[in-house]
Amino acid sequence: MDNEARPWVRYFARMFDIILISFVPEGIYLYLSPENFERASGVIITMVAIVFYVFVETILLSLWGTTPGKSFFKIKLQKSDGTPIRIGEAFLRCLRVSWRGLAFGIPLISLITLMRAWVRLSEEGITSWDSDGGFTVVHERIGRVRLTLIVVFVVAFFGLSILDYFI
Repeated sequence: MDNEARPWVRYFARMFDIILISFVPEGIYLYLSPENFERASGVIITMVAIVFYVFVETILLSLWGTTPGKSFFKIKLQKSDGTPIRIGEAFLRCLRVSWRGLAFGIPLISLITLMRAWVRLSEEGITSWDSDGGFTVVHERIGRVRLTLIVVFVVAFFGLSILDYFI
């Protein structure tokens, strides 16, 4: 295990989680308004998914210190002093990530916040939300098989997104 800053690994782990969790609000919207689903804004669905994910991630981090995406990418969150993550601490961290890192998916603003977070993590080795909350992010080696699966997942996701756009 190591504490090396890995902004891209963390980014893809979070995107994996958000994509996974976005099926819930998408499914609810499809169920409630199937006639309008095709016209639904991807931006709005992303923003709703990020807000919904704040609550899901809060629970997962306070119970296990990880999420499905973090687990798949072999990332674990812990308190710097070794104490368990309390639900209130997890909630504040999730809000900070969603605002300072993702800007709740607001177009252009989210690009700026993502770039600022990437620069800080690359230069200082810690994000503002982890520093503020006293968290440490620990990475394990991903390995070739898992890395291959990640590449296949990302290519498949973007391939299906592009195909869906043109069909």
